[in-house]
Amino acid sequence: MNKTTGDKYQDWIKALRLGDEVAFENIYNVFWESLYAIAYNRLKSKEAVEEILQDLFTDLWDKRKSLEIRTSLVAYLQAALKYKILNYYYSQRLRKTYSQDHPQYAQVSTN
Repeated sequence: MNKTTGDKYQDWIKALRLGDEVAFENIYNVFWESLYAIAYNRLKSKEAVEEILQDLFTDLWDKRKSLEIRTSLVAYLQAALKYKILNYYYSQRLRKTYSQDHPQYAQVSTN
Protein backbone atom coordinates (compact mmCIF):
# COMPACT_ATOMS: atom_id res chain seq x y z
CA MET A 1 0.00 0.00 0.00
CA ASN A 2 1.45 3.37 -1.04
CA LYS A 3 1.26 6.28 1.30
CA THR A 4 0.38 9.69 0.06
CA THR A 5 3.08 12.32 0.21
CA GLY A 6 1.26 14.07 3.07
CA ASP A 7 1.17 10.85 5.09
CA LYS A 8 4.87 10.30 4.47
CA TYR A 9 5.66 13.80 5.69
CA GLN A 10 3.50 13.27 8.78
CA ASP A 11 5.47 10.10 9.51
CA TRP A 12 8.72 12.04 9.15
CA ILE A 13 7.48 14.73 11.53
CA LYS A 14 6.49 12.13 14.13
CA ALA A 15 9.85 10.37 13.75
CA LEU A 16 11.70 13.70 13.90
CA ARG A 17 10.01 14.53 17.22
CA LEU A 18 11.46 11.27 18.54
CA GLY A 19 14.96 12.22 17.41
CA ASP A 20 15.10 10.08 14.28
CA GLU A 21 18.09 11.32 12.29
CA VAL A 22 16.96 9.47 9.13
CA ALA A 23 13.67 11.38 9.18
CA PHE A 24 15.62 14.63 9.53
CA GLU A 25 17.88 13.66 6.62
CA ASN A 26 14.83 12.80 4.50
CA ILE A 27 13.29 16.21 5.20
CA TYR A 28 16.60 17.92 4.46
CA ASN A 29 17.16 16.00 1.22
CA VAL A 30 13.62 16.52 -0.08
CA PHE A 31 13.26 20.22 0.75
CA TRP A 32 16.76 21.75 0.67
CA GLU A 33 16.86 22.39 -3.07
CA SER A 34 13.45 24.05 -3.32
CA LEU A 35 14.10 26.18 -0.23
CA TYR A 36 17.48 27.15 -1.65
CA ALA A 37 15.83 28.26 -4.91
CA ILE A 38 13.24 30.36 -3.06
CA ALA A 39 15.86 32.05 -0.88
CA TYR A 40 18.34 32.61 -3.71
CA ASN A 41 15.62 34.20 -5.82
CA ARG A 42 15.21 36.81 -3.08
CA LEU A 43 18.75 37.28 -1.81
CA LYS A 44 20.99 36.55 -4.83
CA SER A 45 23.78 35.51 -2.46
CA LYS A 46 24.92 31.90 -2.26
CA GLU A 47 26.68 32.46 1.07
CA ALA A 48 23.68 34.17 2.68
CA VAL A 49 21.28 31.49 1.45
CA GLU A 50 23.48 28.64 2.66
CA GLU A 51 23.82 30.29 6.08
CA ILE A 52 20.07 30.84 6.34
CA LEU A 53 19.28 27.25 5.35
CA GLN A 54 21.83 25.89 7.79
CA ASP A 55 20.20 27.97 10.51
CA LEU A 56 16.70 26.84 9.47
CA PHE A 57 17.57 23.14 9.56
CA THR A 58 19.56 23.52 12.78
CA ASP A 59 16.51 25.13 14.38
CA LEU A 60 14.31 22.34 13.04
CA TRP A 61 16.53 19.73 14.70
CA ASP A 62 16.96 21.71 17.93
CA LYS A 63 13.20 22.29 18.29
CA ARG A 64 12.14 18.84 17.12
CA LYS A 65 10.68 17.74 20.48
CA SER A 66 8.38 20.74 20.72
CA LEU A 67 7.61 20.98 17.01
CA GLU A 68 4.00 21.90 16.27
CA ILE A 69 3.21 21.95 12.58
CA ARG A 70 -0.38 23.05 12.13
CA THR A 71 -0.17 23.26 8.36
CA SER A 72 1.74 21.06 5.97
CA LEU A 73 5.47 20.43 6.33
CA VAL A 74 6.03 22.36 3.10
CA ALA A 75 4.11 25.39 4.38
CA TYR A 76 5.92 25.23 7.72
CA LEU A 77 9.37 25.19 6.11
CA GLN A 78 8.47 27.96 3.67
CA ALA A 79 7.15 30.15 6.49
CA ALA A 80 10.27 29.47 8.55
CA LEU A 81 12.38 30.44 5.54
CA LYS A 82 10.38 33.62 5.05
CA TYR A 83 11.10 34.70 8.64
CA LYS A 84 14.78 33.80 8.32
CA ILE A 85 15.02 35.96 5.19
CA LEU A 86 13.22 38.85 6.91
CA ASN A 87 15.62 38.59 9.85
CA TYR A 88 18.53 38.60 7.41
CA TYR A 89 17.25 41.81 5.76
CA TYR A 90 16.75 43.38 9.17
CA SER A 91 20.26 42.49 10.35
CA GLN A 92 21.76 43.80 7.10
CA ARG A 93 19.87 47.07 7.52
CA LEU A 94 21.09 47.40 11.11
CA ARG A 95 24.65 46.64 10.06
CA LYS A 96 24.48 49.28 7.31
CA THR A 97 22.98 51.88 9.65
CA TYR A 98 25.58 51.17 12.31
CA SER A 99 28.39 51.44 9.75
CA GLN A 100 27.06 54.78 8.57
CA ASP A 101 26.65 56.11 12.12
CA HIS A 102 30.03 54.77 13.24
CA PRO A 103 32.38 54.87 10.24
CA GLN A 104 35.38 54.20 12.44
CA TYR A 105 34.02 50.66 12.93
CA ALA A 106 32.82 50.08 9.36
CA GLN A 107 36.00 48.31 8.23
CA VAL A 108 35.92 45.96 11.22
CA SER A 109 32.26 45.03 10.75
CA THR A 110 32.65 44.14 7.07
CA ASN A 111 35.52 41.67 7.58
